[in-house]
Amino acid sequence: MASLMSRRSLMQCVFVTAVTASLTAGWCAQGKSVQKNQTKGQSQLTGGLVKFGEIYSLKGGWNVQLIKAAYSLDAFACYSDVIAKPNKKLVVIDFAIKNATPREKFFNSDQSLFILVDDQGNKYTWAGIQLANFGVKGFSPNVQPGQGYGQAALHNSLRCSFQVPLDAKITKIMTNAGRLNKQEETLRYLMAGTDAAADPANKIAPLPKGQADSGDATGVVAAPVGATTMGTPVPSGHFLMNVKSVSLTTDAIAPGMFPNDGNKFVIVVMSVKSVSLKDESAFEVLYYNPTLKDSNGNRINAMKIWAASTPTDGAVEHFDKGEERTYRVIFQMAASASPTKFQLNSNTAYCWLWDVSSAK
Repeated sequence: MASLMSRRSLMQCVFVTAVTASLTAGWCAQGKSVQKNQTKGQSQLTGGLVKFGEIYSLKGGWNVQLIKAAYSLDAFACYSDVIAKPNKKLVVIDFAIKNATPREKFFNSDQSLFILVDDQGNKYTWAGIQLANFGVKGFSPNVQPGQGYGQAALHNSLRCSFQVPLDAKITKIMTNAGRLNKQEETLRYLMAGTDAAADPANKIAPLPKGQADSGDATGVVAAPVGATTMGTPVPSGHFLMNVKSVSLTTDAIAPGMFPNDGNKFVIVVMSVKSVSLKDESAFEVLYYNPTLKDSNGNRINAMKIWAASTPTDGAVEHFDKGEERTYRVIFQMAASASPTKFQLNSNTAYCWLWDVSSAK
């Protein structure tokens, strides 16, 4: 009997212990913060969620800080000469690096430190990198221990640019390495408004008015052709373009050069300023194929592109760094019609449409 009671007591003890352990485990699971699975799928790299402005120590020895980012159509002056194209806009990231190892390290600018991912899952590596005081020189330095580039205190910005489609919406920025001493293969800057886990600081600045598509309230999607008005300089390729005035005349614009019967001349005065850090070919400007649209819906090609003050072709070999020139673009149209839109058309650079309906 004593033996039977002992076995029963032992079984009761085991049962109580098991139940207690189960309840304790359940209570602990509810009270403990469980780390979120940040891979979001088997095909994605294991990574951590991070925010703009913070400094992170990456595997490989670099300290990295993503300072800010913006969509842009401006020329990006660097060794590889990156510009917005007819079907491409830029994303520009300001960042900082520091060698956190006790020995010299080579920074390879050919290897993209950041990777962009859009809402369709497409990935983009950088097209160019720029250190402000290097101009268009390449940036792939040997960095001494403790030396850094791009920090605000140095007043020498470090930037990289990406060419992405005009309608691309970037949802995250990733690094090519995870944090030191963590089981990570990458870091993810999720863009605010695209993911509930995104930090509010993670925002890519939108395009300016006139560059963003009118149907996109976020300012992220670029218009197929930029829309602007006379007197406003706008970026195109390596230049700032500005339609300064538009005039109409039936008089001769050169000795013996009158409009055809029933027609008139339209003269568009346009300034062109190089924003490149090196000399640029004038071919990009003079072969933009400017066109004019009139009130009858006709699209008219330019007759001439003349220098500012003389009836001679505006052909020159190149623009010096920072040089500005003025051209006259000559059209002929029906005397009964009025000009409405002036457009530059290029196969190599982002283009613009000016409202010239106020011309007289």
